[in-house]
Amino acid sequence: MMNSLPTISVILPTYNRAKFIARAINSILNQTYTDYEIIVVDDGSVDNTKEILKPYMGKIEYIYHEHLGASAARNVGIKAAKGEYIAFLDSDDEWLPEKLSIQMSSLASDEKIVAHSVNAVFSPRGDRKNTTFEECKFSLKQRSGILENPFFWLLKYHALVAPQTTLCRKKAVLAAGLFDESIPYLEDYEFMCRLALQGNWSFCWDKLVIVHRETEIGSQLSHVYRKDPIETFLMRKRICEKFLKNPKIMGLERKAVSDYLSQVLHSLGMWYLRRGQNKEANKMFKASLNVSLSLRASLGILLSTTPVWLNQNIAKLWLYRKKGYRGKLKK
Repeated sequence: MMNSLPTISVILPTYNRAKFIARAINSILNQTYTDYEIIVVDDGSVDNTKEILKPYMGKIEYIYHEHLGASAARNVGIKAAKGEYIAFLDSDDEWLPEKLSIQMSSLASDEKIVAHSVNAVFSPRGDRKNTTFEECKFSLKQRSGILENPFFWLLKYHALVAPQTTLCRKKAVLAAGLFDESIPYLEDYEFMCRLALQGNWSFCWDKLVIVHRETEIGSQLSHVYRKDPIETFLMRKRICEKFLKNPKIMGLERKAVSDYLSQVLHSLGMWYLRRGQNKEANKMFKASLNVSLSLRASLGILLSTTPVWLNQNIAKLWLYRKKGYRGKLKK
């Protein structure tokens, strides 16, 4: 670590992750790029996190505050950051050694690039060939490149970037605004979309992040939302409506959000049909049609007036064909 101000501030929020946090910190300390500070924001842990961190206290800045959630913890870290660049790492994930070095090379090459994202794999699925880029069907196959108008890319490929895979300029983070602490789920996606409005984004296909999933237990709020598709789509609806109120989102960007919102409302309608909630489905299809004229929304309105047993089976077939829902349609 350098005595002068660090170039990168690594923000590591944690909450009751004593079992995993040393692995995350070690993955930072093992980086080939070394001009950084590590800011650990303890979001009110009640386990032995602080005890586990004792050997690292000379290498990290430790901040403890009451339990307010991941967004609040990240915001505390951003406000404390001294670096010109900001990186995020969740306390149960880890980086591979070249991550920061590769990202700094890209950002240093062009001041117009506000952020750089790398590819990631999941563990305990880490031995699988599919990466996050592949699973979201990212269409650019060159090893690395630049995304102009990255906001459009994030709308199309929702899982393309995440805080732990991204290094960004602090000035771009401040211009985008902090994490929205009122959003309990998908808050990282909402923040990344705002960051994408600040300028071009670079990427590479190198698998330099391991996203661990050992801690996805039923009591976690994010897990509850993931298990209920309706809650997930309602949150996407809320985020889209927030974007449409943003005066910085205009023209083609505004149209892209409207088109996406229409898709979200249609998906909500289909899920409500699947559960036999015709009234709610009809409302969502009409809202979808109001946002953007489409034949599928019109057909959905008609479908919501048919007998429940019929539209449940039609909706089940539609949802079965959508990636990610196979094997999850017993509800």
